[in-house]
Amino acid sequence: EEEEEEEELILSEEDAQAREQVVQHLEGLKVADLRTLLKDMGLLTRGRKQELVDRVAAEYVASPADKREELLAVIAGGSNEGDASNTESMEAKPILIPRLLKVVELKALLAERGLEAKGLKADLVEALQAAVIAEEQAFEDRSAEGEVFKKDDHDWLWRPVTKELGGVACDAVVVGFLPPTAEDPYELFRIRFLDGEVEDLELEELKACAEAFEELHA
Repeated sequence: EEEEEEEELILSEEDAQAREQVVQHLEGLKVADLRTLLKDMGLLTRGRKQELVDRVAAEYVASPADKREELLAVIAGGSNEGDASNTESMEAKPILIPRLLKVVELKALLAERGLEAKGLKADLVEALQAAVIAEEQAFEDRSAEGEVFKKDDHDWLWRPVTKELGGVACDAVVVGFLPPTAEDPYELFRIRFLDGEVEDLELEELKACAEAFEELHA
């Protein structure tokens, strides 16, 4: 009986190739896109990115031929359409990384906020950083499932990171996190790029982005 069960888990060559193609596409999606996709498919949306990818791929392989075409259309375009509609409905909120700015820029931005713009550059950076954090904490970020990202009491909050997008190194800031739960034991972090766009990352990817920032701005 154990041998029969193992045989059932072995994919045919055709199914294996189909799964590989789907996985290649899915791995290029953001975690938020994968969760939206799973939600549209009526599947569990929690877990690490690889688990999300495997879940969608498993559903695809287990489906009959006519259903596969429908799922492939959803995988290829449905998640992107959903992401675009969400982006249009949410106002992009730009963010600053004070330590990267010049003194004249720091003073101008502090003056715009009605704050004192005196002292050494380190003092200006500290004052503007405090203002940026206060502005972010007053802004509510939600996941695709409607979960509110927490914005206090975490060592990773407000750290600058760099993530490659389309071959370009883009700076961002960690602005929130979702803590582990019984259903999903992994933390998820939201980063906001300077233009206001956001992306959700797992811890290992976030660490790599933090290292990339320090290397880029050393």
